[in-house]
Amino acid sequence: MATTRKSLLITTELTRKNILDLLDITLHDVNQVFFYGQALVSIQNLSLGHKIQLHRWAQQAEVVGYCGSVVARYNCHDIQLHHWQEYGLTEFYAKLHDANSLEQF
Repeated sequence: MATTRKSLLITTELTRKNILDLLDITLHDVNQVFFYGQALVSIQNLSLGHKIQLHRWAQQAEVVGYCGSVVARYNCHDIQLHHWQEYGLTEFYAKLHDANSLEQF
């Protein structure tokens, strides 16, 4: 029996409202959560409380990753992604598409 793998790609700028919308998404069928683009850049502007909520929510997935080249490009190293996996661009896209379905937020 094949395992269903679902990826969630978060690219939207994370504002207070978007964080609340994101936290409403149940991750019970999501294996991978990836952060990219404006989502990564905007994490550094979140309050500590929202960062904690985001990290706890994302940890429900098997894999939580981000593209390290985006962090380097936008110099947003202070986003505190301690438990998230950094991937190079090629590896990031390969992991992202190693799923049966992909949703973007």
